[in-house]
Formats: sequence, C-alpha cells, structure tokens
Amino acid sequence: DFDADKDNIARAYNNLGILYEKQGDLSQAEEYFHKCLDLLDELDLAYSESGIRILVNLGQVEAKKGAWEKAIDCYDAALDICHVIDAPYHEATTLNNLGTIYLEQGDLTNAVSIFTQSAEKHQKIGNPQGQSLTVSNLGGAYFEQGEFALAAQCYQSSLLISKDLGDRSREARTYNNLGSLSERTGQHQEALANYEKSMLIFLELE
Repeated sequence: DFDADKDNIARAYNNLGILYEKQGDLSQAEEYFHKCLDLLDELDLAYSESGIRILVNLGQVEAKKGAWEKAIDCYDAALDICHVIDAPYHEATTLNNLGTIYLEQGDLTNAVSIFTQSAEKHQKIGNPQGQSLTVSNLGGAYFEQGEFALAAQCYQSSLLISKDLGDRSREARTYNNLGSLSERTGQHQEALANYEKSMLIFLELE
C-alpha cells in the first residue's frame, strides 16, 4: 500500500544518508536524513525509535561538519522523543553523543553532567558496553577539568568493565588514557607501563 511504499522509501533515504556519510559527502548525507525525517513525519512515525535513530544520524553529520548548535538541536529532539516513547537505551546513547559535543566545545561542566546521566542510565538498563564507553568519556571530561583523581576512577571503572566483557579494543584505549593521565601527573614509569599494555593489545588485534 501507499504507506508501506513511503516507509520503504524512508528506509532507503536513511541508508543513502549513512552511505554518503561513510564516503565523507556530508551535505548529501544531511539532505537524505532530512528527507527521511520529512517522510516519517508524513507517516506519523516521527515519534518512534526510527525517528530517534535518524535524528542521531543527522546529529553525527552536523557534528562532523562542526555545526555544533545544529548537532545539539538534533540530539535534544531525539531525547524529547526518548522521553515521550520511553526509550531508555536510545536515551543513554544519545546523551553520550550530546556529552561528546559539549566536550568538543570545551563546555566541561555540561559534558560531565551529561556523561554522568548517560553512564547511570546505561548501568540501570544493564548495558555494560555503553557504560564502559560513557564512563571513559566522563574520565576524559574530568581529565580536561584537571580533576585527575576522578578521571583515574572513571578510567579504572571503564577498564574493569572492558575486561569483564572481553572488549580488548576498549581495554587498549583505556590503558592509553591511563598512560596520558599518568604522564600528565608526572608518574612517568606508570605512564610507560600503561602505554606498553595498550600497544601490546593493539598489536594483538591487528
């Protein structure tokens, strides 16, 4: 039927947007994500998980373009839908994306607040992979604030979760973060040990 056709077209627009984003053609990606959102609106599907995903995709494109305010608007719109339809997983991941924007902008107070909310929601819904990533990002925000003890707590927490999950890539990144932290605080032997652990894991994964 007509609505089913429109739904398929919306999926195609989204797929094209993702493909153009991967190819680095951000203007085309932006155009197709907007077309997809318009069709979802016509189908009364804007307030759905699909609507959230498209807004997050569009927000990521805007962030890559450096259009920070547009990216924030996309993530805020996605969060509004999360609250209306009760989508805690999408809410947690969207908050992490939003926190990343504030971190990029140097708005560390907002970044810390939003990463904290995201980490708590990931923990509440039992998504350790998301929690590990967000807690690591929270550590990065604390690092930039000069709150090195809090950054260390976050990195150690992320490391424990990564090890439990067997997520070697995240484990290696976290050892690298711990190395940067140790170096910054003048603990050079510890920094070297962490960098070496990170390097060995990355070499294993090649």
